[in-house]
Amino acid sequence: FTIFSKYELNISNSLNYHVVESNNFSHNYERKEADNSISLKSNLLGLFNYYVGIKNQVVDFNSYRLIPSLGFDFSVSDNLSFQASYNQNYHYPTLNDLYWEYDGNAKGNPELNPEKGYSAELGLNINKKYKSTQQSISFTLFYSQIQDWILWQYNFDDVLNQMIWFPENLRNVERKGIEVSFENIYKSNAF
Repeated sequence: FTIFSKYELNISNSLNYHVVESNNFSHNYERKEADNSISLKSNLLGLFNYYVGIKNQVVDFNSYRLIPSLGFDFSVSDNLSFQASYNQNYHYPTLNDLYWEYDGNAKGNPELNPEKGYSAELGLNINKKYKSTQQSISFTLFYSQIQDWILWQYNFDDVLNQMIWFPENLRNVERKGIEVSFENIYKSNAF
């Protein structure tokens, strides 16, 4: 809903109940999840949009950290805009990651920790309109850092005395780069 005519407040809640019944699990596993979030969006002078948000995750009735996010976009003109965002991340291991029963090739790891980290982006968008064509090009710099990243690796298991797929938490993972996208839209009045 909209507060005054300048602010938009979004409140959301999602509830999920997961039950896994599989030959690859020694017994059925379940997980109860709730995501609660609130965010505020606004526009200043018709040029600058921003948002701030906070999310709380609850898994199996255990409340975990508050996860903030914020961002903005700024229109210099109809043809040029900038945007930036920052988000914290928290990702729980899947039930497969935790409890996959040894099947001769792989097994889960009930000792996994949740992944946690942050990500940031900075972008530039350029748009140009012609009579029947609209073109846009976007450049986005991104950076993220994740602790306890979960990765399935093919390793030697000392207990089984063989190579198997097994999920593990890696110490730190850093992702960075640039993403470039180009779009060309042609509109025809021939039909």
